Amino acid sequence: STTVNGQFYFGIAGWTRYSGKRTLIIEGGNFHSISGGLDYDGDNGNNSYAGIVTSQYANADDVMVEIQMRGGTVRGSIYGAAQFAAGKGIRKYVFTGGTINGWVAGGCNGTNTTGGQTYGSTQIYVGGNNHIIASNANPQINSSYGGNVFGAGSGIEGGTTVGQVNNSTLVVADQSIVGGNVFGGGNYGYVMTDNTANTGSTKIYVTGGTVRGKVFGGSNQQQGQNINITMTGGIVEGGVYGGSNVTGTINQNVTMNIVGGQIGTSTTPGNVNGGGLGTPTRVTGNVDLTIGGTTTKQPLIYGSVYGGSESGYVNGTTYSNTKHTNVTMNNGDIHGSLYGGGNGAAGDANVYGNVLVTVNGGSVSEAVYGCNNSRGAPQGPVDVIINGTDPAPAEGQYALKNVFGGGNAANYTYTINNKVYPTVTVNNCDNSIEYVYGGGNAATVPGTDVTIHGGNVIGNVFGGGYGENAVVVGSPTVNVDMVEGDYSNRLKYDKETHPWNNKIGTIGEIFGGGNAANVQGNTFVKIGTEGKAANVLHNVYGGGNAADVTGSTNVV
Repeated sequence: STTVNGQFYFGIAGWTRYSGKRTLIIEGGNFHSISGGLDYDGDNGNNSYAGIVTSQYANADDVMVEIQMRGGTVRGSIYGAAQFAAGKGIRKYVFTGGTINGWVAGGCNGTNTTGGQTYGSTQIYVGGNNHIIASNANPQINSSYGGNVFGAGSGIEGGTTVGQVNNSTLVVADQSIVGGNVFGGGNYGYVMTDNTANTGSTKIYVTGGTVRGKVFGGSNQQQGQNINITMTGGIVEGGVYGGSNVTGTINQNVTMNIVGGQIGTSTTPGNVNGGGLGTPTRVTGNVDLTIGGTTTKQPLIYGSVYGGSESGYVNGTTYSNTKHTNVTMNNGDIHGSLYGGGNGAAGDANVYGNVLVTVNGGSVSEAVYGCNNSRGAPQGPVDVIINGTDPAPAEGQYALKNVFGGGNAANYTYTINNKVYPTVTVNNCDNSIEYVYGGGNAATVPGTDVTIHGGNVIGNVFGGGYGENAVVVGSPTVNVDMVEGDYSNRLKYDKETHPWNNKIGTIGEIFGGGNAANVQGNTFVKIGTEGKAANVLHNVYGGGNAADVTGSTNVV
């Protein structure tokens, strides 16, 4: 076996000679750390370590550094460029075996606050039985900690260009283990804002393996550009975030497709957020978050799903009707709640675009919310649409326990002339829902609009909210019209032939007001006003269950 106690510098020392295209194959041995080196030809008239690379030999689309790791141990870190000098060309890693005890970065290390760009993209594959695991608790190597994987360079605080790369692509697969976090960007490094008139992008694929930390589309403490995250298998224990961790702005859009695998564990929840984690994080563009595909009952999420951030903003910082946050659930199990907005754990997780939550299938153990959890709110319209759910798991149980147009404990205040928000619509579909609320759980809304077009089983429908604090400061409307179609046509058949199974197209009771939440306005309940069927098993109330209505109650 081979032991390299110093840094393995994968190039020619100094900047006066062109290093050429380099390939390193590691099948065993021990290394301290590995540097991909820089890419100068020495004759371009630009001999600054930190300068722009204009090498006539190195092209941004050429694979200049390729590292294949099949075995062995790297006690420190692997980075694709030099300590702080600029580089050019693609950095490609294929790790299918061996152990890395430090961190991995596609770009430069980051030991200087100037220079450090890599004018090329990074491609990092962590698969096979490769392990990237810190050798002891949080060992810091320069500015970053062991066990993390960075698509960009590690970077350094105060280095505005250090650690930049053009684009990044990362794959976690097979039986690999990442002991820390996976970042599309770097620690302080990031995917460039603009490279040759094309906005940079990050693509992250989790198809297998285990990430014991979190996955971030952005950086730890820097920005990002277009983010695409796809998860089809594997386990991410800490959660998946479209944005950055501590701080940083995603300057373009976030697209996330979580269609398989597992997030969180039964003992330690892991959330899915369209935005970032920290309060200073931002997403400037749109957020499109999809849970589940159309064929298999995946993913399994032990935690909650948020269209917005944990504590930061998405869709910019001021409301725009051209921006959106769309959350779509097609399949899978969420052992938590599904929110159109953000969490608000440490700051107002505002959403500055239109919010649309669509459930086509799957199950949610706690609730579906159109708005936020604890702090902040969508600053524009909110619509919740239920097109289908999983079948009821057992007699007396429901695939969706609660559906709220509003938030959990975060108030929603958006108003616009001639239109009431939030809206909740249950379309003619195969569904299983225990309670539908136009309002929030323990949060106020300015009005509600609830429409039931048909379905299998809905326990009770409320125009208002659930708890005493879920006041509707306005006038809720409940409209029930069973649309002619598959499930409404089965009403008569089930009632006359199978009365024990009379759960097709039924609603238990309807309340114009709230459960224990007052309505400061009028209520309107409309049953079959479009000339279509309605099957209510028990009572219809213009008012609430254990709550007041300050105005008039109207039942038609």
